[in-house]
Amino acid sequence: MMSRCGHCSWTGEQSRWTRNLCRRCYEDENIRLLYPTRDGRAMTKEEKSRKDCAVGGCTEPFRANGYCARHNNRFTKHGDPLWEHPNETKRKARKERLEKLALEGLKECFDCGQALPFDSFTSDVRSGEAKKWDHGATGLSTYCRDCQRVMRNKYKEERPWWHNYVTWKSRIKANYGITDEDYCRMWVEQEGKCKICGTSDYGKSSGKFGRECGVFCVDHCHETGNVRGLLCQDCNRGLGCFSDDVTALQRAIDYLSVMLEHNGTGLL
Repeated sequence: MMSRCGHCSWTGEQSRWTRNLCRRCYEDENIRLLYPTRDGRAMTKEEKSRKDCAVGGCTEPFRANGYCARHNNRFTKHGDPLWEHPNETKRKARKERLEKLALEGLKECFDCGQALPFDSFTSDVRSGEAKKWDHGATGLSTYCRDCQRVMRNKYKEERPWWHNYVTWKSRIKANYGITDEDYCRMWVEQEGKCKICGTSDYGKSSGKFGRECGVFCVDHCHETGNVRGLLCQDCNRGLGCFSDDVTALQRAIDYLSVMLEHNGTGLL
């Protein structure tokens, strides 16, 4: 849509206009102050000479229509430079309420809305800019312990895969000293198969999450703690039953070889 500048009569797109002036005329302060603001009021001599926002108490620099950028944006969209979003009104009310409760040794849970003692909350792990939302400067979490427990359980039920992955990741790091990236690298090197029997089936899985969350076992030396490879559960259990004793394993091989020579019928 095309418009004409009210001062120099230049014609251009409407998006380039402010107060019916083109950008070049508007940036000239002597020209801009000759034209009324968007609400139709003529600017007084004092308003023409001022450099800050016309809203009382605001020290932001003048932008347009006698207001700073923030108040002019509210005035342009809602017709009132002091307009405030309902959520902002609620936030201010909650901030005032939390600051009063903090003086009494209480804090309001954001979920259940109950005013509880400080020991019903955990420590706040937020830092930097996020700490500005800790109204009352209590250094405590936003949710009480009971609500946190409910949310954690709900998260586990809705995302069993993710919860099981995080648990497994922490376990292999604590027990074997490897990361999930190390595990994936070994899995690729073994082509997704057990290092002993070569099966791609990791074996029977236990736990409430079922087989879809199963993984290969991490085989390691119980004396040195060094990781040796990835095994299916049957092979890993078999090595454990023989206590990693090579001599015992060789005797088992010899025993099976003799039995196979007799077609599995036995010696008796």
